[in-house]
Amino acid sequence: MEREINGFTVRELLPEVYQIQDRYHACASLIIGREKAVLFDTMNGIGDLKGLVEGLTSTPLIVMNSHGHADHIGGNYQFEQIYLNRKDWSVVEANRAILGTIAVHMNENLSNCRKSMGMTDRLRDIAPGTRIDLGGRSVRVLALEGHTEGSIGLLLEEEKVLFAGDAFTPQMCLFFPESLPVEAYQNMILRTEKEPFEQYVLGHYTQLFPKSYLEKMLACSRLAEQGAKSYSYEYSLVPEYKGRLYIYDTQDSQIGDMVCIITK
Repeated sequence: MEREINGFTVRELLPEVYQIQDRYHACASLIIGREKAVLFDTMNGIGDLKGLVEGLTSTPLIVMNSHGHADHIGGNYQFEQIYLNRKDWSVVEANRAILGTIAVHMNENLSNCRKSMGMTDRLRDIAPGTRIDLGGRSVRVLALEGHTEGSIGLLLEEEKVLFAGDAFTPQMCLFFPESLPVEAYQNMILRTEKEPFEQYVLGHYTQLFPKSYLEKMLACSRLAEQGAKSYSYEYSLVPEYKGRLYIYDTQDSQIGDMVCIITK
C-alpha cells in the first residue's frame, strides 16, 4: 500500500515497517516494535519528517543513519539524538563543505541539511554488532563498509530483512574520497552473504531485493580486475569527483535500471 503524506511517499513493506521517500527519491525506513521504533536515515531534510513519523507511531523513537552522506542525514536536525558509526562522522563534515555545490545542481534550498551537518554534537556512536530489542522484533547492526568506511545496515532478525542504505546500490559508487577500495567492498559482500536474511532494502529503491542479487553486485565489482571496458565518469553534483565507470548491464530485467560500479 502506498500513500502520499505531507509531501512524502509512504509504503508499508511489512506490517509496521514503512519506507518513506522524499521527492528526490531518497528513502528512510521506519521499523516499529511494541516498545521502541527505529528510524533508519533521514533523507535530504526536505519536509516535516518528524511530524510524519509521529503520525505513524507514538512509540519511543531511535534515529540512526546508515552513513554520513547528505541525502541520508539531512533531516537529523529535527531529532535530539542520532546514532551514526563514528567512522563516518568525518564524512558529515566533508559533505558540509560541498553542500553548496550540491544545492546549486539540485536547484534546491538545502538549508535544513546544512543545519543537520552543523549539529554533530547530537551524534552518538553505534557499533556493528549492537542488537536492539524493539519489543516483539529486534534489529542488529551490521558493518557494510565500502561506499563509506562507516556504512552500516540493520538486520531485522525475525523477518530476515536487511536495511542496507547505499551499501548495495545497483549503481555502486566507490569513487568518493571516503569510499574504500573495491577489494574491501567485495569482502564485505562475501561476509554479509553469510548473515541470516532473505531480502534487503536500499536507500534509493522502493522494492525489496532478493539476497541472491548480491551475487550480481559481486560479479559487477569484478569487472575492473577482469580488464573490462570502462568509461571516464564525472559526478554531476560535484564535478571535481571523478572515477571509472564499469557497466555490468545497461537494463537489468529485475530492476529496470543499469547495474554498474564506479571506482576511483
